[in-house]
Amino acid sequence: MLRRVSGTAISLLIVAMAYTGYALLVVPLIEPAATASNDVGTKDNWLPMTPRRREELAKLFPPGSWQLDSPTIIESSYGTLLFQENTRTSQTLEIKPCTLLVYAQQSSAPQRKDDRRIYVLDAPDGAVLEHEGNFDLNQT
Repeated sequence: MLRRVSGTAISLLIVAMAYTGYALLVVPLIEPAATASNDVGTKDNWLPMTPRRREELAKLFPPGSWQLDSPTIIESSYGTLLFQENTRTSQTLEIKPCTLLVYAQQSSAPQRKDDRRIYVLDAPDGAVLEHEGNFDLNQT
């Protein structure tokens, strides 16, 4: 019985050493280096209200709504944030009123902007964003 347990332990030790050698010596040679990028798909664009944009928003909002009356527009590949006024403190950002348009991707293939499903999150009383450190909504 002791011989069987020691044989199993030795086999396990050999497999663990072989795996460690593989992980340390072979994997770095065959795996591509990982590149981290914080700005993939998160580049924000501050947009003016143009006639074309007004037409796009008119499909989502009724005539006379504040969303059609020259809001501040910030757009990224994930969605669009519309708001009229903002108040900043060192820890919070309050935006009133605000609407978030979230673009849902329905398939893995890239879609045209017009083909995406849009979810509308409307907060007529505004929203308060809490943050730590620097939070900059300046145009980029």
